[in-house]
Amino acid sequence: MDADEFKELLEQFRSKSKHHFFKVESTLSPQEICVLFKQSNRLRLAGDELFNHMRKRYNQLVRTKRYRALLKLLGKAEATPDEKQSYAQQLEDMQAEYGVTMACFLETMQGLQVKYQVDGAFAFSKAMDIWKDIESCLYQIDATLEQSNHDMFPALTAAQINKGIILTAKDGTLQFKYDSMVFGAKIKDNFEQEEINAVIHYLTNHSQVDQEAIKIFKSTGTCINTYRPCYVSLVPQIIRDKRRLYISLYLEGLSKNQLAKMHTRRPIAD
Repeated sequence: MDADEFKELLEQFRSKSKHHFFKVESTLSPQEICVLFKQSNRLRLAGDELFNHMRKRYNQLVRTKRYRALLKLLGKAEATPDEKQSYAQQLEDMQAEYGVTMACFLETMQGLQVKYQVDGAFAFSKAMDIWKDIESCLYQIDATLEQSNHDMFPALTAAQINKGIILTAKDGTLQFKYDSMVFGAKIKDNFEQEEINAVIHYLTNHSQVDQEAIKIFKSTGTCINTYRPCYVSLVPQIIRDKRRLYISLYLEGLSKNQLAKMHTRRPIAD
C-alpha cells in the first residue's frame, strides 16, 4: 500500500468512524481553576456579543423580500438543477452582501478576541459553534434563530488537537498543558482507567494503530476503536457550590463498557 492510498483510506476511515466523549476531573489547583473560570466568562461575553451582532445582520438579510423569494424558488420541486444552482448562488451573494458568512464571523471574532483577551483557539471554536446555529437557519423560511449553547461558563474547546491545549502521554499517564498550567486527570474507577489507557496506547503507538485500523478497514470495511483524541475541552462546572474543572476528550471509536456492581459489564445504551 503506497502513501497516497494509505492517506485516502485513512480519511475514509476517520469519516466513517464513530466517536464518543469521555469526561474526567482535572488535577488543577483551586487557583488555576479560578483563572480558567475567568477565561470561560470572557469567552461567554465575546460569544454573546458576536451572536447579537451577527443576529442583527441575519435579521436584516432574512427580512428582505428578495431573499425570501429566492428561498421559495430554491425549494420548488419543479425547479431544474441549473435553476437551483442559480438560486443558491444568488442566496450566497446576498449572504456575503449582508456579512452573514463564516469569513465575516471569524473576522468579527478576531476583534472580540482581542477586546475580551480570549485565547485564539477557544475563540475560533466558539465562533464556529455560533456560525453553525446561524447557518442552520439560512435556508429555512421563518426559522427561529437561537443560540444553542448559552452556558454561564462555556467549555474552553481547542477544536484541533494540540492547538491551545497540548496533550501528551508521559510515564504511563496523560498530561495536559495549557499556557503555563500542566495537569493530569483524576482517575476514580476502572472504567476511567481503561479509557485513559486506551488513549495512552494510541498516543504512544499511533503509527501501528493507524496501520492496523486501515488494514482491517480495507479488507472488511469495519472501523475498529482506535481511541485517537480528536480534540480536548476544559469544562468548568459548579457542583455543590464548589468550582470544578473537567477535561472532556472527543475520542475516535466507541466507549469502553462500564463496570456495574459485582464487576459485571454494563451494556452501552444504543
